[in-house]
Amino acid sequence: MTARSPLNWAPRWLQQEVEQRVPRQIRAVPEDFGGRNEQMEQAAAAMRSGASRLITITGLSGAGKSVLACAIANALYRLFHGGHIFIDLHGTALEPLPTTTAMQHVVRALAPDARNVENEAELEGLYRSLLAERQVVLL
Repeated sequence: MTARSPLNWAPRWLQQEVEQRVPRQIRAVPEDFGGRNEQMEQAAAAMRSGASRLITITGLSGAGKSVLACAIANALYRLFHGGHIFIDLHGTALEPLPTTTAMQHVVRALAPDARNVENEAELEGLYRSLLAERQVVLL
């Protein structure tokens, strides 16, 4: 008798995702989130059509930009089968997150077993290599 996988009930894509340790770091959207349907539809249409791979959301602090971005990323879950990675850039802090620290976060999320790279040029190369063949949302 063979051992039964706890994921036998799941669709094959989910089984593969778990096997590949695909990062899913995007926050859930609060239940009371609303009023942004038009913006969500515009962003989703641009991403689905391939017309855009970068969505920029601007606004005042506390206006709900991050929640809107999370809602868009969650709605387009299947487009980004390579992973969803959340990076807190500390945009309102006196010192924003250094670029190398953000790249290290992405590298660790996609390749947890990768060695720690100290050299910035080598880190950038690894970062680009890991993202080159994946459909990943970075938020």
